[in-house]
Amino acid sequence: MASEEIAKIAEDFEDEVEDVKASSGGVAFAVVLEAPKAEEPPPEIVVALQKTAGGSPRDKEEINSKLARAEERRREFLESKLEAVRTDEDRRAEVLAKQREEELKFIQQTKKKLETDWEVVNQNIEAKKKLFEQSCKEREARIEEVLGKRASLTGA
Repeated sequence: MASEEIAKIAEDFEDEVEDVKASSGGVAFAVVLEAPKAEEPPPEIVVALQKTAGGSPRDKEEINSKLARAEERRREFLESKLEAVRTDEDRRAEVLAKQREEELKFIQQTKKKLETDWEVVNQNIEAKKKLFEQSCKEREARIEEVLGKRASLTGA
C-alpha cells in the first residue's frame, strides 16, 4: 500500500514538472507549476480567525479595555508634551529675565562710567580755566611791571 502511494505521488510529480532545465553551470532544476495544497489552514490562522470572529461580550470588553488603554496612553503623551512645552517656556522666561537683568546692570555701569568721565572732563575744564586765568593775571602783572619800569625810566 505504501509503494502504491509513492508511485501515485511520483506520477503526480511528473505531471507537475513541465521541463527540466540546466543552467550554464551544469546544475539541473525542476519547475513545479502548482504549489502543494493544504486541506486545513495553519493553527495560527485558525486562532486568529477565532479571536476576530464573533461578537461575544468578552471581545467587546477587550475592545473597550484596549480603547481605554489607548486613551490613557494618548493622555500621558499629551501631558508629557505639555510638560515639555511648560519647561521650555520656563527656561525661556528665565533666560529673558537674566538677559534683562544683565542689560540693566550694563546700563547702570555705563551710566556710572559716563558720569565719572563727565566729572573728570568738568574738572579738566575747571583746571584749564584756572590755569588760563592765572596766566592772564601773570601776563597783566608782567605788563604792569614793564609799564611801571618804562614810566620810571621815562620819568626819571
